[in-house]
Amino acid sequence: FAAAIEATGRGHLVVAGLMTEGCVLQTSLTALRRGQTVSLVLDATAGETPVTHAAAVTRLTQLGVVPTSWLSFVSELQVTYDDLETVGLYREIQAQSPTFAMYQTSLMAALTAR
Repeated sequence: FAAAIEATGRGHLVVAGLMTEGCVLQTSLTALRRGQTVSLVLDATAGETPVTHAAAVTRLTQLGVVPTSWLSFVSELQVTYDDLETVGLYREIQAQSPTFAMYQTSLMAALTAR
């Protein structure tokens, strides 16, 4: 698995999954040892218990893994609303966030009322 990732030539690995203290931890540690940057999508990752999950996340962040959320990560990929090729899909992804959907609805209502 590590060799297949390395063969892509990418230097940044984004990790999410089950179990934080097992597969996620070992995948992240291997990537760090191979000199890759690792981001951990916390709201798409879980452990067997809250304690073991927290312990693994603490260990990983101390080693340099960057914690993020799924919406933050997607926003980082989009960069700007000017990218017309991907902004439609980005809007669909944003709509999966209840808070963002409420904001978007109120913003559109305000703009329409003008």
